[in-house]
Amino acid sequence: MPTNTFAAMLSLLLITTASPQQPSSDRRPRCSDIGLKVGILPHGPLGAITAVASVEVGHTTIIRGK
Repeated sequence: MPTNTFAAMLSLLLITTASPQQPSSDRRPRCSDIGLKVGILPHGPLGAITAVASVEVGHTTIIRGK
């Protein structure tokens, strides 16, 4: 019985996470949606900074003092 319950829960989880989410009607427009251009370079094919060739994105933590 516990195996069947686990399999059912796993199936439900996979179905709910695999289905595409519907766009929200109260979603704020992106800058490019309203014609606003930021910077002078063209955006990548996916509209994301990670889609631009030779651009690397990362982070670092700077700790100063003790």
